[in-house]
Amino acid sequence: MADVHIPMRGAKGVALPPVCAISGERADGAVSIRSRRSWTRPRRHTMQVPLSDRVFTKWARRQNIHIKARVLAAVLASLAVAVAFRNGLVAIALLAASGVVHVLDLRAERAAASLRPSLDAEDGDLVLRGVHDAFAAAVAAQQVDD
Repeated sequence: MADVHIPMRGAKGVALPPVCAISGERADGAVSIRSRRSWTRPRRHTMQVPLSDRVFTKWARRQNIHIKARVLAAVLASLAVAVAFRNGLVAIALLAASGVVHVLDLRAERAAASLRPSLDAEDGDLVLRGVHDAFAAAVAAQQVDD
């Protein structure tokens, strides 16, 4: 995985090459990625990053599992609270099940995050981290042409 530096002053209107940022194959579309906020950079930046249909479908499926797992963990924890006064053993079992679901949820979230590059702002550049080497080469060739 590589990092791509894009000057912030030209990042607003930059059109990235039609190469998937994750797989390196031909991109079918683009998704918006937002930078993280920090104490030194309170403003967030947004960029359209090209992805292939296959990668986007895989990311959406993992994101769907992530959302369902969060809902299930919340329901199990709520049931544990509701049952706690009547049967402590059942409440403990429900809380344990909620914890297991939450751990699986964290794993699904991490897997989904690996299918999208991250966007950071540093030293006047926007940096796309975790992109495919073919995408980095295409961006470098485009920057040389400009």
